[in-house]
Amino acid sequence: MPHVDKLILEMRSYRTPPTCIQANIYAMSCWLFPNPNVVIELQSLKHIKNLRTMLCLVTKSLAAYSLANTKDWKQMHNDETSRCHASLTNIVMGIITKDDKFRTICVSGSIIAEDGTADKQARSIICGFDTCWQLLQEWREKTEGMYPNKPELLAALSNPDDINIVKLLNVMLNHDTCATAQSLGYKLAAFIVEKGRDDGLDEEELVVHQDHCFNHLRNIWMGAVDKYHTKKMVHLFKHDLELMPFQYRVACSLSELLIQVLGV
Repeated sequence: MPHVDKLILEMRSYRTPPTCIQANIYAMSCWLFPNPNVVIELQSLKHIKNLRTMLCLVTKSLAAYSLANTKDWKQMHNDETSRCHASLTNIVMGIITKDDKFRTICVSGSIIAEDGTADKQARSIICGFDTCWQLLQEWREKTEGMYPNKPELLAALSNPDDINIVKLLNVMLNHDTCATAQSLGYKLAAFIVEKGRDDGLDEEELVVHQDHCFNHLRNIWMGAVDKYHTKKMVHLFKHDLELMPFQYRVACSLSELLIQVLGV
């Protein structure tokens, strides 16, 4: 890869807008070499934008390397959203590194499932781990082909076989509190247990833990508090609210108050 493309990838990884990268490269070159004009031509804006695909492959390969090069897997969090009628699922792993430190890795933030059902999302998550295995395998094959006389480089790479969903046994699966997310957790656990059973593990080892995301739980709790608070305030200020013109849209909701005051 040309060094200029590496520089573009680095700037894109720091969320530099693509339209600013050409000016950044030119300004930096003029500051480093003020006398001669070393810049003959710059990469096109289309090329800079297309490098986002390369950046995606690089970041996913590094995530797969970190996921395989660990001491243990401890937690897996996933959540689903939708963009333009397409279901997007993410995978965030909590791992223990070889130096006994806890670390969080975003394995993927844009897994496109066939649809938003729990079964399709669970299968897409399994495919996400298969993609990590494939990226590591291709990395090793490319390294072996480019540097056949340097086995130490190949030895430094993670083993793709270390990415196995069986390692999710005794791991905490963290997900949303809605019915679809809970069904997803059950289906995902079933896939993991089935894979462990196929690998010949004992039944007492086929255990998967599940819990609810606290960020979703606190929204449920505060939502109930807000509803009770609104009902109580409407009852207390019923006569005052009737005297106010309806076009002022005065409400007793705590959430509405926070939106108006804090803009949240």
